[in-house]
Formats: sequence, structure tokens, C-alpha cells
Amino acid sequence: KEFRLSDILYGINMQMLIYLAALCENGGGRYGDFRPAGVLYAPANRPSVSAGRDAPPEALRVKAERQLRMDGLVLDDPQVIAAMDREAKGRYIPVALKGGLPSRRDHVVSPAELKAVLGYLKTLIADMARELRNGEIGAVPLNGDKHSACEWCPYSSVCGHERDDPERRMQSWDRQAAMEELKKAGKGGPGA
Repeated sequence: KEFRLSDILYGINMQMLIYLAALCENGGGRYGDFRPAGVLYAPANRPSVSAGRDAPPEALRVKAERQLRMDGLVLDDPQVIAAMDREAKGRYIPVALKGGLPSRRDHVVSPAELKAVLGYLKTLIADMARELRNGEIGAVPLNGDKHSACEWCPYSSVCGHERDDPERRMQSWDRQAAMEELKKAGKGGPGA
């Protein structure tokens, strides 16, 4: 699964960030003074490499390692990046250092940006809890360009959502636009 900052805007794929937020808010007593370095998702599946019979073993190893690279957000700090990937070549994490700076901006966040992400997350979770407490559990599925949430859902008979009923559409956000939206901390996410 690919980590996309824009998923947070829609309240999906937040589990690791929720853990990080809880740790930041409540972990000081156990871990002392610390600062978050990011959040990384490790692939759960085995690498599957297609290659011809004559492919050199080194090329196969590189392809397999690429599939095992973690995805997520890393603090925009060369020391943090080097601590996560000793050679800082992006072998294990989605960021490498080139000339002492991160090579890709889409997987790095400044401390202020990470704080904004966690702040948005906290607001979103509080809104979700309030809606649940008030019994507001609308059957308004979140659909993307290539998938329908209802397509394989086993609860269609319970929720009663039908094809012509309202739905939420995921829009495609680049990293910068998603971060700007997160910083605004708009109530309920985009389009609400």
C-alpha cells in the first residue's frame, strides 16, 4: 500500500499516525523527552520479482529490496534520515540524502508540518467520536476513481445504500495541496 498524505483528509489509513499522536501526547512519562521522527509502513507481503533466467542475482536483490522499502513520512532532518537508513540511500525508507538534503520532498515533513498533520488528525478523530456519540452514521461511502467502497462490502443489506444515493468522492491531491488543506484543519476534511 502506498502512503498518501491526502488519505488523512478523508479519514482513511490513519492507524500508524494515531499511534504516533497518542505517543506524542501521552508517552513523555514513559519515554521522557523525545521528538517524533516520522511514521513508516512496512510492506506485509513477500517481494515478487519477475526476471529472465539470465538475470544477475544482484539485479534480483535490488528489485526485491525496492519492494520491501517502507513508505510513510520522515522528519526533514538529515540526522534522522541517516539514523533510519545508515547509508542514507533510500534503501529502507522512502527518502535518500543527496548533498546532505532529502532527495524527495513528498515523504518528508518539517516539525511544523508533522504537528499540523497530528493536529488535523486529533480534530478529525474528535469529530468522528462526536458523530458516533450522536448516532450520525450516514451510509455515504467514500469512492475513488478506480474503486467503489460498496463493490465488495458485505453490509449492503444493513446500510441500505443504493446506487443513486449520495456518496463522497475522493479527489486527487498532490503533497503540497494536501499539506495546505491539513494546515487549514478544515472541519471534516475536504469538501465538507
